[in-house]
Amino acid sequence: MVACSIPSAFSQQPPYLTKIEAIIDSIAEAEDLPALSVGIIFHEEEPIYINRGYFDRSEKKEVNEHSRYQIASLSKMFAGIVAHQLVIDGKISLSQPITDFFPVSLSDKTKKKFEGVTFQKLLHHRADLPRNARVGYKRRDGDPYLYKYTEEDMLQELTQLKRKGKGEFRYSNFGYSLLGYLLEQVTGQPYEVLLQTYVFAPFGMQETTYTLPTGNPELVTPYRKDDREVKTEGWYMGKLSPATTICSSSHDLLKLMKAQIHAYRQLGKGENVSKLVLTEHTEEAWTGIGEYGFGLFKWTSGDFGHGGDVDGFASDYSFHPAENFGVTILTSSGGKWVSNLIISTNDILREAHAQ
Repeated sequence: MVACSIPSAFSQQPPYLTKIEAIIDSIAEAEDLPALSVGIIFHEEEPIYINRGYFDRSEKKEVNEHSRYQIASLSKMFAGIVAHQLVIDGKISLSQPITDFFPVSLSDKTKKKFEGVTFQKLLHHRADLPRNARVGYKRRDGDPYLYKYTEEDMLQELTQLKRKGKGEFRYSNFGYSLLGYLLEQVTGQPYEVLLQTYVFAPFGMQETTYTLPTGNPELVTPYRKDDREVKTEGWYMGKLSPATTICSSSHDLLKLMKAQIHAYRQLGKGENVSKLVLTEHTEEAWTGIGEYGFGLFKWTSGDFGHGGDVDGFASDYSFHPAENFGVTILTSSGGKWVSNLIISTNDILREAHAQ
């Protein structure tokens, strides 16, 4: 096990951190977790990092705040940041039909099928699209997705899929993959370049990559969540990658989170809205639970965040601007415990803030 990284400003470990570590240790033992990295922002203190476990159970090399994990559906927040910047730059508008950027090779019949779908509806999961792509590779639940979904697959998908719904919230991985593809059409740039230009480089995220880093000793080995002694693989998804495949570390995610908390805390102070403010436009997601913006949930608790799970790697990312704290969770074997841990940690930080 790896001890908590305590900021030098502390003369001793604060009580809230002792409580959080106790919960982490309890979950790590009960779930037999291979690896877990937690990052915490609390007020203006230095970032706090808590790490448990190993890069690989067979090698016993301990994880740290620079260890990289696939962040799964948290990748959607990054797509939201890119899209918001393009809105700010006037390259797209939220009311613009997505068919404006469909390739000319698609038939008028296919384009008509998407009539009325705007970028805002796509960003809000209200485009009546299926949860996952159906063209190409088929996998069993628990297995990694290892198919390089091509542009040809994407165009075939758009041609064949049937939209179902009446514009209500319907979470769609395929929708955010389509968003990434359309942003490429808007800019003429590969999606990976857009991420580097608008997110990774501006916020100094040198440990973050769009796809699985090959031969990288800092990439943690994922394990199946139904058997945590069995290794699995990160997902490799081609044109479906914008929804799922970014890899990052606690160190990098807290860099982004710190900037995002600052951006939210500046709202109403006369500054232009930052590309990191992804809930300026929201719509109800799940009744009584929260709303959804541009790849980010706005929970009724006052927290903002997103999580993800790819049947091996899992993540959660949550921050509360008004109370100036936030938490990231990265693990090499996911499950329901991840959301339980983020809720418990937020409750402890909220209590500490109130004291």
